[in-house]
Amino acid sequence: LYQSKVDFIEKRKGSKFQNFHYFYNKYPEIINKYDRFFILDDDIIFYSDDINKMFDISRKYDLAICGPTFKKKGSKISHGITIQQKDKYLRYVNFIEVNVPLFNRVAIDNLMKYYDPVLIGWGVDYLAIWANGQNSKNKFAAVDSVSCINPHDRKKTDKKRELLGLKRAKRRMY
Repeated sequence: LYQSKVDFIEKRKGSKFQNFHYFYNKYPEIINKYDRFFILDDDIIFYSDDINKMFDISRKYDLAICGPTFKKKGSKISHGITIQQKDKYLRYVNFIEVNVPLFNRVAIDNLMKYYDPVLIGWGVDYLAIWANGQNSKNKFAAVDSVSCINPHDRKKTDKKRELLGLKRAKRRMY
């Protein structure tokens, strides 16, 4: 089904960052074609026009890492900083939620220098900021003018987090 819609496809198990790390190292000739990488969870509810707008904003403001904010209604909110503030365009922050980061090429290269595939999800957001100079000014932003929905687990078909089906998932915080 997907083969007719994409230029390249490879199936493998693992989390999105484990799989990105694998791809980043195995296919540098493909990675080298791009200047931005949007590594989204597969359940994020997001319009394609908004995805395109995120790329435009990332380039316009020369952001290392940015992410859309979450609509308050309908979204699972883990960190208050990620809630959309409708009166703002974007806010410079020191945290971008791991489920919606958009990296520029330098930022993803910096993360991949330190990323270890044993990290499944928890902590990758902090590692990404640290790897890119946690005290940098105006390089990390929560984009309030673009928002999406991070669905609650109870809204999912199987009512559980896919991440928990991965090997070592229960140990991801230790």
